[in-house]
Amino acid sequence: MKTVHVAVAAVSRHEGGREQVLVAQRHAHQHQGGLLEFPGGKVEPGESAEAALVRELDEEVGLRVPESGLGFELSLTHDYGDRRVQLDLYRATGFSGEPQGREDQPLMWLDVATLDPGDFPAANRRMIQVLALPARTLVTGAGVTADELADRLRGWAGSQCLLRCPELDDAAYQGLASACVPVARNAGCALVLHGAQERLAAVPDANGLHLPWREARALMERPVSRAYRLGVSCHDRASLEHAQRLGADYAFLSPVRPTASHPDRPPLGWDGFEALVTGLDLPVYALGGVGGDDVAQSRRHGGCGIAGIGFWWH
Repeated sequence: MKTVHVAVAAVSRHEGGREQVLVAQRHAHQHQGGLLEFPGGKVEPGESAEAALVRELDEEVGLRVPESGLGFELSLTHDYGDRRVQLDLYRATGFSGEPQGREDQPLMWLDVATLDPGDFPAANRRMIQVLALPARTLVTGAGVTADELADRLRGWAGSQCLLRCPELDDAAYQGLASACVPVARNAGCALVLHGAQERLAAVPDANGLHLPWREARALMERPVSRAYRLGVSCHDRASLEHAQRLGADYAFLSPVRPTASHPDRPPLGWDGFEALVTGLDLPVYALGGVGGDDVAQSRRHGGCGIAGIGFWWH
C-alpha cells in the first residue's frame, strides 16, 4: 500500500490567555468529508516537510510562515484501510496575513483545550492530544517540600509536575500535595498526583493523577473524570495498550536509556521506543536516562515529549 506523506500545521495564537489553533472543515465530497482538519497538504517528491508546509499554508489559507516559524511536534503513520498516511505535525507561531479559505473551505479558530478528537479524521486524533500536553513532565525527587518545589519550578512554566513521593504514607502525601497545588499553580505548571485514585479524591484541586502500573493493571475503566489528566507508567506494548483502553491521556514508557536506578533493566533505545508506540492512539512520554533537550528526539520517534527527574531536579 502506498504511503502518502502529508505535513500539517497547528497555526497557533493566544486570545484571553488561551491558546487557539486554526482549523478548516473538509468539503462534503472529499475523503472524510465534513470533518475538521489542520491546514497543510502533500509533501511533493524532493520537497522537505517544512518547505511543503510553507507552500501549502500560503496556497490553502493565505498565511505566510517562514520555516523558522515552524516547530516540529509529532510524526505518525495511520492506516485507513484504503490508504496509509504519514503525518508530520508542526506548530506555527510566527505567521503574517489573515487566514482565508482559498479553496472555499470554512475556517475557524478553536481553543486547544476544547478540541474534540471525534470532530477530526482518526489520523489527527493523537495530534489533538499531543497539542494539549506539555512537552516535559517534571518528576520530583526524594524529600521534596512545598518550599523546595517552589524554588525548583522557577523557569519551568508550562510544564507538568508529577509529585512522586513513594516514601510517604497517604496522610503525609495528602498534606504535601495540598501545599504543593498552589505552588505549582503560581509557577504556571500543572500538578499531577502519583498513586491510587483515592489520592486525587483527597486533593481534588490537583490537575490529574498518574497511576503506577501496579494500580493501572487492576483497573478495567478510567478511574477519574475527563476534567482531570490521567497518566499510566508502562514498560511494554501490552501495558501501553491497557493504558489506551483505560482512556489515559498519556503514558510513560521506560527506560529509553540506561539508568542508575534500574541498572538491571535493558534500555529500549530510541528505535525500540518508536516500535512500541507506533500505531497507538495514546501520547507517550520517553522516560529513563533522557535529558531536557531530548524533546525533539522523542517526537521524531513518535513520542509526545520527555519525563524524568535528573534533567531538572539535580
